[in-house]
Formats: sequence, C-alpha cells, structure tokens
Amino acid sequence: MDTFDMNSKETTFLRTKETLVMRGISKSQHYVEIAEGLWTKPVRVGKRGSAWPLSEIEIQQAARLAGLSTLNIRKLVRKLEKKRQEQFDSL
Repeated sequence: MDTFDMNSKETTFLRTKETLVMRGISKSQHYVEIAEGLWTKPVRVGKRGSAWPLSEIEIQQAARLAGLSTLNIRKLVRKLEKKRQEQFDSL
C-alpha cells in the first residue's frame, strides 16, 4: 500500500470567502491576481465549488510579508501548482 504523506494544513481547504478574509482583498482583486499568476488557481472541491489549500495560502501570505518581488511571487505560484500535480503523479 502506498503511503500518502500530507499534513492537515495540506488537506484543509478554505473557500473563497474565507480566503478573501485571510488575504484582506476584494474578490475581483483576488481573481485578477490569479489571472496574472500572482496567486494559485483554486482546487475543485465539488461540482460548483472551489477552494485553496490552507498550506498554500499561508506560504503565499508569508512570501508577500517577506517582500518578495512580483517575479518571485510568480515563480512561487508556479512551484506550488507544480507541487500539487507531482504529489499525485507519484501515486
């Protein structure tokens, strides 16, 4: 049996409203940043629902707090989205 080693923050998802509260920005700004590659795309959690892993929210918030440049934020977003895929490709 394969082991799937994910901590609780990686398996906790926050819906849009909760994510926006944590970020302190408007919904429209949030989606602009997703389109510009400055925030990860949501994960589908149902037929019509989407959310973000808490672990990714915290990492992205820490990067902004640390003052990473726009270029480095984009690199981080690509890395986080790639990590999502790699975790499941190995199963």
